[in-house]
Parts: sequence; C-alpha cells; structure tokens
Amino acid sequence: MDREAAQRRTLRILAFREELAELEADGIVKLEPDQQSAVAVHHDTTLAKLAQQFDVDTNITQGKLSLGMKVASAAGTMALCLAVFLFVQFYWGQLTTGWQVGLLILAPLIPLAAAEWAAPRERTLYATALLVLVSIAAFIVQAVTLGEIFSLLPSPAAPSSWAIYSLLLAYRFRLRVPLIVGLVLAATNITLWYAHLSGEATINPFAHPELTLLAGAAILAIARWQREELQAVFRGAGSALALLAGLILSKAGLESFLAIASATFSRSRIEGGYTSLTLAASAAAISASIRYGRPELLWTGGVTFTLLLLIKLYDWFWDLLPGWAFFGLIGLVCLALLAFFRRLRQQPGSRS
Repeated sequence: MDREAAQRRTLRILAFREELAELEADGIVKLEPDQQSAVAVHHDTTLAKLAQQFDVDTNITQGKLSLGMKVASAAGTMALCLAVFLFVQFYWGQLTTGWQVGLLILAPLIPLAAAEWAAPRERTLYATALLVLVSIAAFIVQAVTLGEIFSLLPSPAAPSSWAIYSLLLAYRFRLRVPLIVGLVLAATNITLWYAHLSGEATINPFAHPELTLLAGAAILAIARWQREELQAVFRGAGSALALLAGLILSKAGLESFLAIASATFSRSRIEGGYTSLTLAASAAAISASIRYGRPELLWTGGVTFTLLLLIKLYDWFWDLLPGWAFFGLIGLVCLALLAFFRRLRQQPGSRS
C-alpha cells in the first residue's frame, strides 16, 4: 500500500462514519453498543496505523494543510531553480573555467545528497520531491553549460541523459513528477535521435509527431507492468503524448511521414485522417476511464476531444460567420459538451 491508497482507505472510513451516523439518526440502522464499540476501536486503530505509517490526512484541516504544503513545495522548486539560474547569470563571467566546471559537477549532486538525507526522514516526500526536481534542473543546466564552455556540437545524447537521470531519480524515490518529466523527455528525444541519424538539421522535438505518437503508445503499453502507484502516471503521460501528436497532425499534415513517403497523401487527406483518428482515440480514452475508473484518461481524452472540436469549428466557421455568431456557436457547443460530460458522469461506472 502506498500513501494514496492509504488516503483512500482513510476517506472511506470517515465517509462510513458519517453515513452510519446519518442512518442511525434517521432510525434506519441501530448497532448494538458492543458492535459500535468494536467498529469504533477497529477504525481508530486503523486510522492511527495509517497516520503513523503514511502520514495521511484524517480530517478536513489536515487536507487543506497538505494542499498548502504541495503549493509551497511547487513554489519552492521554482524559486530554487530560478536561484540557480540567476546565480549562474550573475557570477559566471567572474569565474575561471576550472571553477565553472567544478560548480557544474556539484550543482546536481548537492540537492541529490540532500534528497537522500531527507527521504528516510519524511513520509510525505514533499521536501524530497523539491530537492529531486532541483537536482534534475541543475543536471540539465550542467549539460547545456558544459556544451557551451567546450563548444560541443548539439547532440541528442544530452537530452537522453536528462531523461535517464529523471527516470532513475523517479524510481529511486518513487516520485511522480520526476517520472512525468523523464517520460516526456524520453518520448520527445526519439525525434531528436531520428533527426540526428538521418542528417536533418532540426532541434524541434515535435518535428515528426508520429514518432511522439508511437512513443506515447509505447508508454501506455508499458503501464501495465509498472507498480500500481505508477501505472496512472504512465497512462496519463502516454495518452497525453499520443493525443497531442494527433492534435498536431490534424493541423500540420505535411509533418507526417505519409506526406514524405508518397504524393498520393495530400495534406487534407492526412489531416482529415488524423482528425478522425484523434477523435476516436479521445472517445476511447473517455470510455476506458468510465469503464475502468481511470481519471487520468478522462482528463486527457476530454481535453483533447474539446480542443480538437474547437479547432475544427474555427476552421469551418470562422470565415463564414460574423464574430458574434461564431462565439455564440462556441458557447452552444460548450453547453452541449457540458451536458454530454454530465451524462457520462451519471453513469454507474464513472463513480468507481
């Protein structure tokens, strides 16, 4: 059991207590005193164990404080990364090359050592996650700056090392955000390697969206072999990457390998095909979310479906309708989407 599973168990216990109190107040259920005592003792013992082992939130106040800690952790991560960047900008020109290289080597190691010290001493891992993200940012700055110091040619090997470093730290400390960073870097790096090996002069990680689409599909396939607490991250990242690639191809058909391979695939055909494919994939993601209780698929599928629909409405009607009529149409479509998602939400499978 991880912290999220422990928190879900805690919420079920608290909800059971509230519902039982309501049923007893309405005279529907009345437990015997010894039964009430046994249930209360069992729940109190379980909550105490979960709080001690996983530091779960056992009341509303603790939940709000945890949210505040997450916000503080995110703000602290950005502040520390910005501090590293500004330090480099302010003092860098005054240092010799030896000092520059030495500081660059130490930059990711210091927060990593601090994360190793903090991880066994905290259960929520907020500070650990902050330090790990700072270490990843410092590692990226290290690679970029060393390349500038020694005039190294751009190579996809550097972004590959960023992805590997992020993934190693994500699994070392069992953190989700570094895992997302690592997966996105790994997926987009495939395009950079393809461009490098084929001799293309491009540094755009989305130059060939179909490679990103395949990478997203591969991440989705790998999800089933991950630990339970990491499966949602793989599903969310994989579906987001694949659907994003579909969105790009629905508007930039000339970036497709099909346009390069044969002149029979016109831009309109490619974009039309990927529009249909992306709509079908987003609908499938929403359906899978409802059937199997995967909220991350509902987010990616729902956002993609909505964005693609709005993009196509712009393509079809912007030049035909006056501004007030176009935005009125958008408003009506949003209301229809609201009714559609509300209907989905009311289905029994969506409550799991």
